[in-house]
Amino acid sequence: MANLCIFNCISLHFSIAKYRYIERQLEHWAVSNIQPPPSVKKVAIIIGCDRRLLYKKHPELCKIISQKYLAYIENCAKERVESLKKRVATAVYSLNSQGIYPSRRKVENYLKMPGAIKEKAVRCTWKQEIKKLTGLE
Repeated sequence: MANLCIFNCISLHFSIAKYRYIERQLEHWAVSNIQPPPSVKKVAIIIGCDRRLLYKKHPELCKIISQKYLAYIENCAKERVESLKKRVATAVYSLNSQGIYPSRRKVENYLKMPGAIKEKAVRCTWKQEIKKLTGLE
């Protein structure tokens, strides 16, 4: 009976220590400015714990980590689209200066990016640049 009590005390102490360790790790990742910020899944792998357990035991910290990661992903997407819009505008003017009509396919071939103009924002930029060239704007 005494052995069982000692085992339960050791087990309880281990789980409290592990809980505190996980909490400290999550706090670290929640306030760190490491770029790119890790996702909760990545943090779970680093800690050596299940992602669902982290969300269950520490929902606030996981939400902070998740929001930082989501903001980073959204920012990367915006930067990519802005860069692509600038490249499309440059390609339209370059093709036009060569005497080639800047059709969707010609611009995509020039950029070596098939399907680049399928994104709505990029397609709008392409159309606006063509309107500027033709004087319809």
